[in-house]
Amino acid sequence: MYKKNNLEDRLFSIILIVSFILSFISIVGNILLHFPFYVNLKWMIFIILILYTFFKSQITYKIKEKFIFFFFVIFIMIPYGWFDSGGNQNNTIAYFFLILICISFLFYGKSRIFLIISLVSIFITLQFLGHYFPNLVKIYDEQNQFMDRIIQIPITLITSFLLLNQFSNEYRKEKTELKKANEKLKFYAQKDSLTALYNRRIYDEKLKEILNKKLSEKVTIFSILLDIDNFKKINDNFGHDTGDLAIKLVANELEKIFNKSFVTRWGGDEFAILYFDETNSLLEKINLLQKNIKNKSKKLNTKITLSIGITKIKTTDNEKTLLKRTDKALYLSKENGKDQYNIL
Repeated sequence: MYKKNNLEDRLFSIILIVSFILSFISIVGNILLHFPFYVNLKWMIFIILILYTFFKSQITYKIKEKFIFFFFVIFIMIPYGWFDSGGNQNNTIAYFFLILICISFLFYGKSRIFLIISLVSIFITLQFLGHYFPNLVKIYDEQNQFMDRIIQIPITLITSFLLLNQFSNEYRKEKTELKKANEKLKFYAQKDSLTALYNRRIYDEKLKEILNKKLSEKVTIFSILLDIDNFKKINDNFGHDTGDLAIKLVANELEKIFNKSFVTRWGGDEFAILYFDETNSLLEKINLLQKNIKNKSKKLNTKITLSIGITKIKTTDNEKTLLKRTDKALYLSKENGKDQYNIL
């Protein structure tokens, strides 16, 4: 069985349900107002069409069923109701606006154009007929017309509200979902999915900003590169899940200790930091980081250590010279036995 998920199908369901209720109320109202039986004939035929369309739509919602339904309404129900209910003096005009709303929501392209042109053409034709050939129209007394308005106009207003409200709710829902999707895209464009740290691209942008604005003239800024020692062995001996946990552990400690710095994951087991402060405070944080990593890595049944390269950003630096110097400091830490830092 076809599941009605999209907005057009839900709106069409509302239209069918309200049309059925409207038809039923109209039949009851006409009986209470002592209108002749043939006045209800159009509503009975309409109910049959509604039920057919509704049950047919439970199997599949095709544009064909929708089109046939509105074709019948425009070319049969509206003219029949207009002639049979007082012509230009009745309340048929309210349905033109309601049908226009429905067509705008449910149809696209040629189908929409055809139905709208048909609706406008029927309206103009009926107005001309009512004006020049009033004898074609059945006339009812003012009391009956008043009672008819009391029933018909509120129903069309309520139906219009239901349709517009449904559309408005869906619009707000889609807008919210789109916002969430954009935020998610922004997250993946800027951040590493495993650690939620900023990625290499954002690091490069931040570094360019620092160098272009020569911020190192005003404050002390350090470039730091670090990676996990023997990370391949951790993966090989304990599996990639443990490797991921090791990366998360380092990332979490970096965020806690360097919470006022710009911390990024470059990729793999390598991290980069832009640190804004003096050397003494930096070394305190580096020592605390190494201590915490060693202690907390015991929970992973392995020992995790870090090799770290540090350099102070100079006003004469460009991206290439700065990263080359930072990378060299990291290389020295590894060459000299790992589990240490070097400053160049």
